[in-house]
Amino acid sequence: MSAADLPGERWREIAGFEGLYEVSDFGRIRSLARQTAVSRDGRFSYARSQPARILKPTLASGAARVSLHRDGEQSKANVATLVADAFLGDRLPGKVVMHRDGNPMHNGLGNLVIADRSAVETAKGERGTGAQGLRNSQAKIGPADAAEIRAYAGQETQASLADRYGISVDQVSRIQRGLSWRSG
Repeated sequence: MSAADLPGERWREIAGFEGLYEVSDFGRIRSLARQTAVSRDGRFSYARSQPARILKPTLASGAARVSLHRDGEQSKANVATLVADAFLGDRLPGKVVMHRDGNPMHNGLGNLVIADRSAVETAKGERGTGAQGLRNSQAKIGPADAAEIRAYAGQETQASLADRYGISVDQVSRIQRGLSWRSG
């Protein structure tokens, strides 16, 4: 991909990788043109010219990530974090970078906001992208089980329902009060 600027795009150096990489307010990461040493058998062999190029992020653990290299060491970096750190400044402890639209591949500055974790979880719930119900890899029951648990409210103890379904008494209580598994 061409390292040319897009109309209106601004670039800033990536902290710790000055002279090697830049991040744009459009959410692109650019490897700058440079000479790199190529060694064979642990000794310098020749210098290789690397042109500037735009890095292609990969989706890992629900986030767009790129690999940055410095002094033979590789670092994985979250693209949204690189954009926010360069253009929004330092984050306070406990604050994270949130995508306004919930799309982890949309890392333009206008789509990013600094928020606390509870705001992120609230936004996920509003968008329906949170790990509730069957989207949660730790789920022990499904919607049909939750409906049965609600149907047994007042007819069977919460402790016996918890034992039958392999969940906690607290979870049975939350299901019966409509605080979890609301759609089931």
